[in-house]
Amino acid sequence: SLCDILNAFTKGSTVVLNSTEIVKNQESFITRLNKYKCTVWTSTPSFVYLFLRHPNFNSEFLSSIKTFLFMGEELPNRTCRILKTNFTCAEIMNAYGPTEATIVTTLVTITDDIIKNYTSLPIGFPKKGSEILIDKINPESSEGELIIVGDHVSVGYFKNEELNKQKYFIHNGKRAFRTGDIGYYKNGMVFYLGRNDDQIKMHGFRIELNEISNVICKTSYVTDAVTLALKKNNEVKKIVSFVILKYPVNRDELKKDLISFLEKKLPYYMIPGDIFIVDNFPCNANHKIDKNKLLQDYLSLQLS
Repeated sequence: SLCDILNAFTKGSTVVLNSTEIVKNQESFITRLNKYKCTVWTSTPSFVYLFLRHPNFNSEFLSSIKTFLFMGEELPNRTCRILKTNFTCAEIMNAYGPTEATIVTTLVTITDDIIKNYTSLPIGFPKKGSEILIDKINPESSEGELIIVGDHVSVGYFKNEELNKQKYFIHNGKRAFRTGDIGYYKNGMVFYLGRNDDQIKMHGFRIELNEISNVICKTSYVTDAVTLALKKNNEVKKIVSFVILKYPVNRDELKKDLISFLEKKLPYYMIPGDIFIVDNFPCNANHKIDKNKLLQDYLSLQLS
């Protein structure tokens, strides 16, 4: 909320607040955006995804929208491609930064060239006065945990010294925060790979769950995908990919085709144990994908 409020105050603009009930009704929400001539859309990628198929979610009906600002989740390449088609003159920006670092630390404008050249989109360049360090998983790897350094890093969690010792430290005289996020640098930009939890070990192999999802989305009939690990006693027992389809496909045929496709693109140990079709991904109160709900629904259906 501070991104919206502080940006509006800086520009002398108006913040348009929307209730949960208004947002649930796509028609009334889009009409409200048009009524107030909103110019900047700020949300998670999951939230904008809900509106991409609406016939009025385009520059013809919402001509005032000039900027889309995303944060809070990985921004899918396919979402940007659709937005570029629907809003030909609008600017798409991707930002990153946890609450512990006073919200936004990196920012980048997603250009046509970036969409074309990167399957996984960058989260941007560190802002002035800040620094992003990579605590590498191993010396030969380019990826590792993202560490944010700068005056905008908070002083710590309230009355939780044990967690503060784990997460905060001083680097070259400035506060530093261990984010728990995995990423890497390429061409001066930071790329996000997911949380530590998104990196799992199964049968001794380290697996990036987001990488599986990104490969699945390269197929012509999948709109979006999320890959999760089923665990028992903290041990990964199975990898499940949840997919949203562009058009109806027979489930058995889909699974067979996708497995065949993935076997050509990924090592055998990264092939999902199951592929599950959903109409939409459930979202939590922060409009982020509710991964726990996805797993709960999947397990309920397996037991029924």
